[in-house]
Amino acid sequence: MLYPDEGSSYWDFTGNVVRFGGSNWIGIGAPTVNHVIAEDNYSDNSKENNHGTDNTIDQATIVTNGAWPAAAQAIIADRFDVS
Repeated sequence: MLYPDEGSSYWDFTGNVVRFGGSNWIGIGAPTVNHVIAEDNYSDNSKENNHGTDNTIDQATIVTNGAWPAAAQAIIADRFDVS
């Protein structure tokens, strides 16, 4: 889950892959989390939690059955050795 701690401000979550299953792909649980932007992300779960203030959360591209599109696969390959 993408999870900014209480009091986080001006974070930008862009270009992430969240493989989580049964919970939220992003979790903002407190009104003290503010001015967070989340865009161009991928997840296997459409649920989100945004109880913050002045946040812009664009729904992640939802992927089923592990069929990650090429853009998500590139993000994964860039961050992890998948060989």
